Amino acid sequence: SDRVYGFEPWHKMIDATQQQINRNNLENVTLFPFGLSDQDARLPFLEPTGDNLGVGIFVAGNDNEQIRIQQLAGVS
Repeated sequence: SDRVYGFEPWHKMIDATQQQINRNNLENVTLFPFGLSDQDARLPFLEPTGDNLGVGIFVAGNDNEQIRIQQLAGVS
């Protein structure tokens, strides 16, 4: 590909992906440190807790709703 664009909101995966980009001298890859949506918003990111590192989610709602979702997911 002439250009590759990646979007990753989670700092842990940003660092790991950027290391691979650098290690492989991929000059045609650009990594953006945010997620994409059909809406313009700033939402907290709920990091994955299990072995599947691709299941993080953005949490919408008020502070109490966000806290409850995090508690249900086992993150606090």
